[in-house]
Amino acid sequence: MIYFLSSLEINAKLLEVLPYRMKKLATILVSPSHIDAAIGLRDGRLGHPQLDMREFLKICSIFIHIPKSAGNSIREQLYGGYACGHTTLYWYTLALSLGEINDSFIYTIFRNPWDRIHSAY
Repeated sequence: MIYFLSSLEINAKLLEVLPYRMKKLATILVSPSHIDAAIGLRDGRLGHPQLDMREFLKICSIFIHIPKSAGNSIREQLYGGYACGHTTLYWYTLALSLGEINDSFIYTIFRNPWDRIHSAY
């Protein structure tokens, strides 16, 4: 089976592997709307409780939510219902400074892939 990536997917993959400073500069040049969206996530300007980083910043933690892995329970218990949905680390690096990222506890919850498939089914 041959899998083709669109130009947007290729750009996103290339941006993810760049070092922090180069990633921000390249994103500003290639896709400035991503920077605006990331700042909206950080400031809570998007007006939706699942698209808000302010609760993460209060306790200096970053939760990477993997689908079907108890992420909603973690979000409810630790962050009072606020979260960033299924946001990847790429979006956190766009929204936060390097110092904030280094000072934060970054974590995720994962589970057996077969259990995830069964749960999604």
